[in-house]
Amino acid sequence: MTGTAPERSSARNLSWGPWDLQLRGDELASISYAGVPVLRGIRAVVRNHNWLTLAPHVTEVDVMESDDALHLALDVDWSGYGGSYRGRVEVRIDDDGLAVFFHGTAVESFLGNRIGLVVLHRPDDTGRPIVVGHSDGIQTPARFPTEISPHQPFKDIAAMSWEREGTRFELSFAGDVFETEDQRNWTDASFKTYSTPLSLPFPVRHEAGNRVEQSVRLRAVHTVDVGPAAAGRVPEIGFWLEDPAAAAHEQLAGPLVLEVSPAPRAGDGTVSPSEALKAAERAAHGIDLRLVAATAAEANEVLDRLPLEKVVRLAVFDPATHLTDAVVLGAVAAHGRRIGYRGEILAGVRSHFTELNRSTHPLPDSADGTVYAITSQMHAVEPDSVMDTIGIQPLTARRACEIGGGRPLRIGPITISPRFNAVATQPPRPDELPGPSRLGSEPFGAAWALGSVAALTLPEVSSLSYGIPDDPDAPMVRVLARLAALSGSVVLSSATTPSGPTVYPVRSDTGTTCFLANPHPWPIDVCLAAPDGPTREARIPGWDTAVLALD
Repeated sequence: MTGTAPERSSARNLSWGPWDLQLRGDELASISYAGVPVLRGIRAVVRNHNWLTLAPHVTEVDVMESDDALHLALDVDWSGYGGSYRGRVEVRIDDDGLAVFFHGTAVESFLGNRIGLVVLHRPDDTGRPIVVGHSDGIQTPARFPTEISPHQPFKDIAAMSWEREGTRFELSFAGDVFETEDQRNWTDASFKTYSTPLSLPFPVRHEAGNRVEQSVRLRAVHTVDVGPAAAGRVPEIGFWLEDPAAAAHEQLAGPLVLEVSPAPRAGDGTVSPSEALKAAERAAHGIDLRLVAATAAEANEVLDRLPLEKVVRLAVFDPATHLTDAVVLGAVAAHGRRIGYRGEILAGVRSHFTELNRSTHPLPDSADGTVYAITSQMHAVEPDSVMDTIGIQPLTARRACEIGGGRPLRIGPITISPRFNAVATQPPRPDELPGPSRLGSEPFGAAWALGSVAALTLPEVSSLSYGIPDDPDAPMVRVLARLAALSGSVVLSSATTPSGPTVYPVRSDTGTTCFLANPHPWPIDVCLAAPDGPTREARIPGWDTAVLALD
């Protein structure tokens, strides 16, 4: 029952990582996680012996943000109906979730029916399955009532968990025994979980100086069900290096992309025939050869200098338009066949999908596949923007397949930073020369690459080639090397949400391995439910990856 109306105050929005809430006077309201609504609110209440609610007056608000948490402290005085009470509500939001602590003190002898924290659940939780943890450790499956429940639907509560939009939310309580009532009985738009069960005698006398200590903790766990149905196969994974001679290629179980020009220029993304020859000799899994030449004669001259037995695919691009010229490609392909080349012939563009999409010339019918490249830092370099490009990559693949007449796609190089400036109108200055992104050498690079592989595991896509750091121990290199070794293996079905991780479960002869990537800067907790096996849990740091064995 309510009493004196609390003072009105404007809402203050607070955010930390994926968590958002509003501070409305003394109430933590509209709590959400990564855009998913979670709770209507949490607050501390003081009710006297007649169930009248003492009005809260916030005397001080302190908000402090550190590198690892958001801290909020409210000093609150409650008064009315001849009673007074004083307390402090502390909130901490960090990598472990949201925690609310209540420290209450009786200012004078006070006769009350309830003092402490209450949690208001959302009215649209009606009918939602929930697991209630009790004080003896037993867990009981239940549901939020659909019809208005006349009595408490959940009692003896120590913890609660429920799912919403692919995320499991877990509440834990300390300091008292809690229970839930259906506030819709009084036309309130909520279910309320409160402390001090009604089965205990009330009112209770709180002598001056007596303290009440309670806490509520809220945690989010992304839940993912994995397969058994097959969702595709791991594409062939190839590689591109800015300096092909900078690192050993033996560990990479995929072809090396070489963009070769008879006369390389600074910043054009190509290497010379002699550099290509050295790299080809070290490429244990062949080379995906991209000739950048204005004429068939120039391209053939380069082709004659390279070991054909190492070439698994061949494409030719104009150095000005970056597109395949059908006449030039036909002549180079014919020359290659005469001198013993038996691999695939590709057509398309060495720059962005843009040029392929804008081209008014059809691709040559003789091509075996369509090729184009992807750059994630064309317009923005911030990590969030780079990660956002992953969701658009499949759109370009499907359209490229249509442009190519349904031929298989050989996408790449796929790089974070541009390999060259495809739209330059003048030769680049020294400070305009492209270079590798620092993100590629960080754990972010592995998360981005894994997200890209998962997004481009499509029926239309036969192979993907990634620009990787020169450092063979970089996280991106390690993840892609493992995936390259699994090329052709079955990818199992899984379901996730935009707020959740990238999930890429691969079944091979050695078992089922789940590759996980966190596309967000904050850590996330993940629970995988494997087919015919136990669940697996992991915490993935922000912009990082994890690998779990599922059997």
